[in-house]
Amino acid sequence: MATPAAPQQAEPAERPPAQAVLIVDHDKALNESAPGRALRALLQERRAAQLQATAERDKAMEAEETEIARIRDRLSRAEFEKRLQEFDQKVREARRANQEAIQAMQAENDAARRKLIQALHLILRDILQERGATVLLNAQTVVMARGDIDVTAEVIERFSQVQVDFDLSTELPGDGG
Repeated sequence: MATPAAPQQAEPAERPPAQAVLIVDHDKALNESAPGRALRALLQERRAAQLQATAERDKAMEAEETEIARIRDRLSRAEFEKRLQEFDQKVREARRANQEAIQAMQAENDAARRKLIQALHLILRDILQERGATVLLNAQTVVMARGDIDVTAEVIERFSQVQVDFDLSTELPGDGG
């Protein structure tokens, strides 16, 4: 007499079969996902604002320099030299402050990119585990592979559902910073 076999649990239908190796186009996932597009737009906006602030500061400095040159004949040599030195110091300080703001902004931009990559890697880890894979390779380093092991589209879809807080708080020159 045979004993009935224990019921087998069926895996969910949407789960693909386990594969030892998966590939993903890492750059494509970063660039085409919603968080990647959002960060790119945010960085472009910040860069444009920084360039505008620098252009406005430069225009104001040029106007002041023109004014000093215009009134040169009405000032004594000592007064003119004093105004010129004050202006030169003002220009150096503005440039230094601008450079510091740019460096702070770049550090924040780099941190935001790292945060984006870390968030993507959480998705990649989940897919690796869900698929029972042992290796996930960057598609850019793979010469040839079957299409069924490329998870790039799934990664982009899942990563696009993630909200990433980039925390870009440095004020740009000319914005009160």
